[in-house]
Amino acid sequence: MEKKINPFNELYVTESIGGDPFVKLFSPTLVNDSLPIFQPGNVVLRGLQGSGKSMLMNLLKPDIFIAYKYSGEEFPIPEQCRKFIGAGINLTTSGATDFGERSITDDSIDDEINPSPIYLGDFFNYYIVADLLNSLDVIFKTQDKEIADEIGVSLDINSYNKFAKKICNEGCWEGYLKNVKSYPDIVQKILERIKKYRSFFNYNINSIPNEIKVTKTKIGEPISTVANKLKECGVLNPETQIYIRIDQYEELFYLEKLYTNFTPQYRQLIHKLLGSRESAVSYRIGTRKYAWPEAPQIINSSNILEKERDFKIIDLDETLRQKESKKGWVYPDLVGDVFSRRLKMFNYEGSTGENILEYVFGKKLSPEERAAEYITHPSMENIIGWEKDWPEMWKKTFSTLANDNLLSAKLGEAWLRQKGVDPKNPNSLNDFPWEKKEKKWWKKERIEQALMQIASKNRQRLIWRGKDDIIYLSGGNILIFLSICQHIWDVWIRDTRKKKFNPKIPQNINGEIQSIGIREASTFWYEKISERPGGKKRKEFIGHLGSFFNKSMTEDIKMSYPGGNGFSLNLKDLNSDDEIKSFLNESENFGDLIGLKHTSKRKGERRWKWYMNQIFSPYFNIPYVHTKEPLYVRLPQIYEWLGEKKRIKKMSKDQLELF
Repeated sequence: MEKKINPFNELYVTESIGGDPFVKLFSPTLVNDSLPIFQPGNVVLRGLQGSGKSMLMNLLKPDIFIAYKYSGEEFPIPEQCRKFIGAGINLTTSGATDFGERSITDDSIDDEINPSPIYLGDFFNYYIVADLLNSLDVIFKTQDKEIADEIGVSLDINSYNKFAKKICNEGCWEGYLKNVKSYPDIVQKILERIKKYRSFFNYNINSIPNEIKVTKTKIGEPISTVANKLKECGVLNPETQIYIRIDQYEELFYLEKLYTNFTPQYRQLIHKLLGSRESAVSYRIGTRKYAWPEAPQIINSSNILEKERDFKIIDLDETLRQKESKKGWVYPDLVGDVFSRRLKMFNYEGSTGENILEYVFGKKLSPEERAAEYITHPSMENIIGWEKDWPEMWKKTFSTLANDNLLSAKLGEAWLRQKGVDPKNPNSLNDFPWEKKEKKWWKKERIEQALMQIASKNRQRLIWRGKDDIIYLSGGNILIFLSICQHIWDVWIRDTRKKKFNPKIPQNINGEIQSIGIREASTFWYEKISERPGGKKRKEFIGHLGSFFNKSMTEDIKMSYPGGNGFSLNLKDLNSDDEIKSFLNESENFGDLIGLKHTSKRKGERRWKWYMNQIFSPYFNIPYVHTKEPLYVRLPQIYEWLGEKKRIKKMSKDQLELF
C-alpha cells in the first residue's frame, strides 16, 4: 500500500533548495512589497524566523533565474529590475561564525585591539568575491545568449582574461594575487585562502598562515574593486547591478553575546559596508528584528548609519501582520498560494485554486455552532450560573433561552450581573437587551469570552478549526502556518492510516483532527521559546501570563474585561524600569509578544499594549481575538509574572503607591 506523505514535513525547504523545486514552491506574493531588494541601494530585510527573508533573497541567485527561464514560468521580479548579478554569504553555513570559537593572535596588531573582526572582514571579502565569480561562472556555462543579455553578462572569454590581468595587480589585495596570471588561477587562489581559514578553525593548523597575516584586506574594498573591474573589462554591462546578500546577520549578534570581558564589533564591521556609500555594489542584509540596532554604529568610528540615506528597511513582520482592515492584507493570499504549491509539489490531485484553504479545512464554525459543540449533556444548569437571590422568573428565562441559544443565555447572564435590570421595567430581561442592535459591540466583544466560559464549565478545550483559525493563529508568520499544517496533516495521516491512499486533495478534514493538530503545533512553539537566547526566562513569563489570562477570563463571570488576553502599561511606568522595558522589547523582537501603541481611555496618558503570539492561544486555552481594551496593569504585576515576588516585597509603601 502506498504510504501517505506529509507535504509540510520539511518546514524550511525553500531556504535550501535551488532550481526547479524552488520555482515550484516559491510564492511571488511578497515581491511587490519588497521591490527595493531588486533595485540599487542598500536594504535591510528584517523579520522573524519564517517571515520569508531567505526566500526573497534567493531570487538574487543566478541558478534561480536560470531555472525560471527554463521552466517556462515568469521570473517574479519586474522586467525593468532584472539586470543584476547576485552573490552572497550565509553567515552560518559559510563558517563566518567560527570567528567566535577560536582566538586569533597577531603580533602586528596592538594588544588592546581584538584582531577577530579584522580577519572576519578579510574572510568576508574573499568569500563574497569567490561567490561573485561563481555566479558569473554559472551564467557563462549556460552559453545562453538570451539569459546573458537579459542579465548583462558577457559570454566572451577574452573579457574574463582581460579582467584577470587587471585585477591581480590592484592594491586592495595587499600583494596576495601579484603572481597570478589567469582567470582560473585567480579563482583557485581565492578558494585556497578560504580553505586555510577553515583549516585553522577546524584545528588542522596551529595558527593563521603568515601569508594571510601580511595581506589582510579592508572589508568591502576588494568587493567594490572587483565590481568596477568587471564592468571596465566588459564582463558586466555598465548598467548591470551587483547585489550582495548577507543572510543570518543575527548570528553576529549571538557571536557578540559569547564575550563577557569585551564585545567584538562584528555587526559594526558589516555597518561599515553600508556606510561606505560605494555605488559599485548594493548590500542586502537579512536579519531578525532583535539583532538590528536602533542606531547602527560603524566600526572604529562614532558615525551612525542613516536610515533612507545609507539603507532602507523592509519589515516583513509589519507587511504580514494582521491589520484592522482585511483590505490590502497580503498574508492570506501568501499562505493560500504556499499551501497550494506544497500540495501540487507532492502530487496531490485536484483544484488548488483561490479557496484551497477553505476546501481543505472548511470555514470557521459560527459562535452558536461552537457553543453547541462544547455541550456534552442536555442539562444547562452547570452552564448558566445564577445567584441564590435571583427571582425564579429570571432563572426560568435563562433556562428556556439556554435550550434554544446557549451562547445568548451566557451573554445574558453576564449582562444581568454587570448591568442588572431596569427597576422601572423589571420584565425588560424578557426583551434580551444584550441582543439589541444598539448593543452589538457589547455582544461582539464578549462572544469569545462567553464561549471560553461555556467550554470551561463542561471541562472542554476550545475548538480550533477552519481556514480563519489557521490563518489567524499563525500570526502572519509563514513558518508557523506551515507548522500548523504539518501537525494537522500528521494527525490526519494517523487517523486514516488503515485507509488506502487517495492522491486527491482531502476536503473538509475532520474538525477534531484539526483541533488536535493545532494544539500540538501550539505546544511545539511554546516549548521552542527556550531554544533561543534568554528563552528560559521568556518561556516562564509566557507561562505565567497565559495561565493568568486563562484564570482571569474564566472567572470573570461579569465579563467586565473581555480584553483580558492582553495587558497595557503606562509609558511612564515602563520607562521607569529599564530592565522590564528591555525584557518586553526582547520578547517582542523574538516574536513571543506582539507590542502595539495603545490609545489610552485615560485622558493625556500614553500607553503601550502587548499580546502573546497567537500560536500560544491553544496551549493556554484562551481566545486569540483582541476586540476590547487589554488589562491595565502596573509594574508589580509584571514582576509577579516574571516570578520576582521578592522584588515586590522589597518595594517600599511609597513605591507601591506609585504603581
